[in-house]
Amino acid sequence: MDHTDVQRLLTEQQPDPAAPCPHCGKPVREDKNVFVEHGVPRLIAHCGGSAFDNTGDGCFEKVAWSPDKGAWEPY
Repeated sequence: MDHTDVQRLLTEQQPDPAAPCPHCGKPVREDKNVFVEHGVPRLIAHCGGSAFDNTGDGCFEKVAWSPDKGAWEPY
């Protein structure tokens, strides 16, 4: 999968950037760090990969978007 596929999945699944991380409870903010792995059509993000509030602190756990649940879940 390439960037076009990621954009298509973002449009189709519409992950909520304010949805909480299952590990730390803060918003995942997938808008800056979403990707796919190994061609699997699933949106993955590193929570806080761009750092919460520009502090450099974040949990950086890998999470996957579940369009059925409308939530991020552990990956």
